[in-house]
Amino acid sequence: MHCRRRSSGATIIIYGTPQGGPPPENQITLESLLAPMRSTETTEEPYAWESRDFLRRICVGKQVRFQITRPGMQPGRDYGSVFLVEGNENLALSYVAEGWCDVKEIKDAARRPSYYEDL
Repeated sequence: MHCRRRSSGATIIIYGTPQGGPPPENQITLESLLAPMRSTETTEEPYAWESRDFLRRICVGKQVRFQITRPGMQPGRDYGSVFLVEGNENLALSYVAEGWCDVKEIKDAARRPSYYEDL
């Protein structure tokens, strides 16, 4: 799978390899994160563009692997973890380390990702 473009917030659209038609895609929101969002087509929260641009620069065109940890409300829109294949970089950890998003407080330890304390 390759990450080719991103939508707003901490959501990444991942495209697979085309096989006789359009490539399969998964929309994954990085779990446990709160990122600045676009409110409407013309307004966004402060630093929303810069936040999206950071994630875009580190993942567009790169091979990734992902793990869906929780289904979303709509088919194909799930929550999970995304890692760059080269270097096994966890995008959520990089996103937080650069200060472009906040970590959600998750009181139920069973719902936390394995790397939650690292966030």
